[in-house]
Amino acid sequence: MPSHGRTHPGTRRTINQDALLLRPDLGLWCVADGLGGHSAGEVASALTVKALDAVMPPLSYGGFVEEVREALVEANDKLRAQAATLGDQALIASTAVVLLIYANRFNCLWVGDSRIYLLRDGRLRQLTTDHVAAGINQQQRATMLVTRAVGAADTLEIDMVQDVVQPGDRFLLCSDGVTKVLSETEIATLMRGMPPRETVDALVENILVSGAPDNLTAVIVDVPESDHPVAEAAMQATAVPAPHPPALEDVRQGGAE
Repeated sequence: MPSHGRTHPGTRRTINQDALLLRPDLGLWCVADGLGGHSAGEVASALTVKALDAVMPPLSYGGFVEEVREALVEANDKLRAQAATLGDQALIASTAVVLLIYANRFNCLWVGDSRIYLLRDGRLRQLTTDHVAAGINQQQRATMLVTRAVGAADTLEIDMVQDVVQPGDRFLLCSDGVTKVLSETEIATLMRGMPPRETVDALVENILVSGAPDNLTAVIVDVPESDHPVAEAAMQATAVPAPHPPALEDVRQGGAE
């Protein structure tokens, strides 16, 4: 599927603690944002995407989701082990948002405050919910406390949502360096009318012009229109039965061991 991603350290940071993964051959995309103010945030985000990059080609929708969950848990365990060598108070952690597309379904898995948006029929919708301290408002986002992250606790809690993809759907995965600067109205405007590469460039350049106080990462993923041969083959050959009702499902996960 057509996709493009870009990461940038911003104008005030010398180290980029964001990382991204594009595996359109698998139907897997990820953005990870290493937690600033802690040890080696760039190590945490890089290890997270490396674990996901090792996921094998999916044989089924359910198996794909489970493999990705296991990869995130593996990354969590490795980061906890690394932090333990640095002392009791050390924390090496990263947010993660993962988009999976298999046949006619998509799944979003996430931990932290990086986000996934869906642009469908011209309307932008945030699919993820930020894992941040209660009561945080937009003005406090620069200093907010992330309540979940890969590597932050011995047990990793992963949330996910899933639904049926529609031809023409466009997804945005991004770190909070994007959403701290651009409003949802601005994001929606920039997401319309251009191919993935140009859309990502427009998002990044607009943030840089506005000051870019944090690392920023954006990934755009397009679902081909219904008359596109890739879309027809995927929908007809390997369609996965939709749940009942077919509306967006919100599946809150318990702890993953």
